[in-house]
Amino acid sequence: MPVYYQSSMTHAPPPPTLAGAPPANLGEIPPPVPTPEAQAPSTSTDGAAHIVALKGDITTLKGTVNQMAANMAELMALLRVANRTSSNSTQPSGYGPTVD
Repeated sequence: MPVYYQSSMTHAPPPPTLAGAPPANLGEIPPPVPTPEAQAPSTSTDGAAHIVALKGDITTLKGTVNQMAANMAELMALLRVANRTSSNSTQPSGYGPTVD
């Protein structure tokens, strides 16, 4: 089996940009650079609004999980019934023990 070697230049990282990060691949949009206002610490009012929003998200998530649990319980019950039904049915001829 032949062994191929590639020069180290093909594995070199791209040159850094002015911001010190490598340039984005073609077709990709670079992430936005936050403004100084966006980097400033939020006020307590903003923090309270974020907490309220997170509590709402948690409540929604709990409801989704509860619905999934109910759906799973219903599915398991349906599978148990289907399993009992199939185990009570008679087997087609040619299967199981035969008597001579």
